[in-house]
Amino acid sequence: MTRLRFWWLLPCLLFLSTVAVGASGVLLAQYGPPDFDSWLLLWFRTTDQGLLRHDPAGGAPIWLAITSLGNTAPRLVLASAVLFYLLLAHRKQSAIFVAVVLVSGFALSTTVKVLVGRARPQLVSHLDQVSLGSFPSGHTLNGILFYGLMALMLAPCFRYRIARMTVYTTAAVLSLAVGLSRVALGVHYPSDVFAGWFIGAAWLALWVILAENLWPEVFQQPPYALGDG
Repeated sequence: MTRLRFWWLLPCLLFLSTVAVGASGVLLAQYGPPDFDSWLLLWFRTTDQGLLRHDPAGGAPIWLAITSLGNTAPRLVLASAVLFYLLLAHRKQSAIFVAVVLVSGFALSTTVKVLVGRARPQLVSHLDQVSLGSFPSGHTLNGILFYGLMALMLAPCFRYRIARMTVYTTAAVLSLAVGLSRVALGVHYPSDVFAGWFIGAAWLALWVILAENLWPEVFQQPPYALGDG
């Protein structure tokens, strides 16, 4: 009863924590990167363990391929396919929910970038083209939001637990890899990526909690399960 009565407290806390993390970007923009930011960014280029130590340009294609998973175009294609599947499965409310969450997440990322106005790292060369500010990482924020949301929509369609866990694990690995690639390419500080992970995950959790309590049709059970014989 208490959980049902005060369920709105968690979305409020998630929203406030998102604002707090966003506000921290203003301090980073004003006072410069902390030591760990510079150290982790340089690690890829100046240590024997750094994956781009000996040939940054030569290693870039691998990281560019990974970071492309967070680009707008691939996400639009995949999102369109998922939306088509949801409509085909008569899950119209789920399709609307997916569209609302993704569009609001993109708007949130862009707004925070503009308001914070943190400059891109200048400690190492950029191995990818960039636009707007550095904080938070848009690829990371939208990546974890997108892949997390796709997993939530698609995993319940599988009958077997191992298949559902594979979907969730794949989403988590892709989200982590996209964020790491932004630092490897020298276009984001680690704190930009950490903020992207946090804000993206918090924004997704906020919408999921709201939907579970105010929009239950979003998470209705699919009419059939993939893997059924």
